[in-house]
Amino acid sequence: MGNNQKIPTPIIARDRLNELQERAVSHGLADHVETLEQLRATLAHEHGQPPRNDKEAARLNAQLFTAQTDLRAGSERASSFEQMRHLRRWEVNGERWSLTDLDRQIEYHSDQARVVGRHHYHLDPRARKEAAREVARLVTIRDEIVERIDGRRNELKQETGGARQLVEVLTLIHESEAASRSQDGRADRQPEFTHEEFRRIEANAEVTRDARFLRQLDEFEKHNPERDTTSERVTSEQRLSRAAAREIVAEVAYRESAERIAYYNERGDSLPLAIESIDGRLSVHRLKDTKPHSLVERALRPLIEKSAARKIRHAIEAASATSQARLIPRMKRVELILRRLVRSPETSALRPANKGLTFPDWFLSSRRRRGST
Repeated sequence: MGNNQKIPTPIIARDRLNELQERAVSHGLADHVETLEQLRATLAHEHGQPPRNDKEAARLNAQLFTAQTDLRAGSERASSFEQMRHLRRWEVNGERWSLTDLDRQIEYHSDQARVVGRHHYHLDPRARKEAAREVARLVTIRDEIVERIDGRRNELKQETGGARQLVEVLTLIHESEAASRSQDGRADRQPEFTHEEFRRIEANAEVTRDARFLRQLDEFEKHNPERDTTSERVTSEQRLSRAAAREIVAEVAYRESAERIAYYNERGDSLPLAIESIDGRLSVHRLKDTKPHSLVERALRPLIEKSAARKIRHAIEAASATSQARLIPRMKRVELILRRLVRSPETSALRPANKGLTFPDWFLSSRRRRGST
């Protein structure tokens, strides 16, 4: 091509362009989506047509909403991993370990390797050497698990970053499409979802415990037929079955949330907490280990506590407060979902007529125990 010649626009059928962009969106390829959108705009301008017809605009709205739920769910998974990374068990050489398990065993065997232990004297040199070898073995396993945790954290970070980039691209496209339709006097279109997108939104709502997503999903299912390769439509019976399944899942989630809060209130001081130092080293601590054992120790702590120990203590206290703060909002989100599902026409239609729109007995009793109305 000469320097003054423009690269011609690729010749591609509109159906083929839609197919390629659908694939790019489904695989989360934001750069490809953006490139194909530029091609769409160029072809629309050359042919004097709007970038999207009504059906294509409906698909864009569905893709954006689905991508937004994917991003919320990905962020929630990343956050949950950070909170539970020290409790997750990893298999190493046929053994399953968590950082909490390893640190306890390393602490125990390190004590056994000393002549003067914390509670006993260890006078057998062979036993001390065996304990020292076990410490070395466990430290090696711990290093490998820390590497795996870092690897998984990076994977989740990349997934969330990719999902965020796709949402940003689709948002810009949606804004451009909305401006074009407003200028031409064309109304916006209701989202038209595929079967797979409905399943993803449902799964994402379960991860995020977001009642808003679930409420919108119900509305979409009522007013929009699902699209898939076989053009199947969801029957009213299938919607009822899904609604019943969602209520069961919400009930289980509510029970689990209530049990976590009760357990934390009883044994929160003893729960392991992951603390990451400035240099990235991960360690596991308990809140009760930071509390003074006597009034004298409490009075002397400001005078004898070293700066490094104070920083660790503050980090442990902050981690404990964060863990507790996450429990109640999550339970309230689940409760909101359960309330909506129990009161929905779909799930109430599956109950005996004499029960009406009622909450399960265990739900009401747990609310009374917590002093709620």
